[in-house]
Amino acid sequence: MKFYKREPDNFAGGVGELSLEQIGAYTLLIDLLYARDGLVPDDDIKVSAMLHLDIRLWRRMKRELITAGKVHRTNEGLLTANGVRCRLRSARDLSEVARKSATHRWDLWRLAKKNNDPAMRERNAINSNSKNTSTNVEAEQKEVDEKSGENLKAPEPVSTTKSIASGELEAVIRRKQQFNKDWR
Repeated sequence: MKFYKREPDNFAGGVGELSLEQIGAYTLLIDLLYARDGLVPDDDIKVSAMLHLDIRLWRRMKRELITAGKVHRTNEGLLTANGVRCRLRSARDLSEVARKSATHRWDLWRLAKKNNDPAMRERNAINSNSKNTSTNVEAEQKEVDEKSGENLKAPEPVSTTKSIASGELEAVIRRKQQFNKDWR
């Protein structure tokens, strides 16, 4: 866990009876518990190394914190502190809800993309801007002619002499028309 919610008022009220040395050890232990997702073994050598404390100092601090009721040993052989399990469980639940929500959102997005196929094939659409419009019957006849081998050269698209487009835009349009003609 990279971040945990810390409530300074609750912490200050909860550690009021501890010495400054005990508060420091308790704070380091809480940070270690959150950093390791609550999996800190009740092994004095390992914990003292993780906290960068002398083993004798850690043993004394652990005994004092257990006596004060701030640190507990679990049946699984782990150390825990007040409130750590609850906050870890809350963070896991929040993460699970966020994961399910994100998965649901992506599932809906994929479904929407799947259902957004074009309603008709592009070649069947009538180009209303062109003077050479053809009906679906003519397009189907052209396909039949192509399949039967009677493929005659298709008429070149008629270009208008009156154009309000600039020369650069007209060149782009010509390239696109050439690309579409080559693509067919």
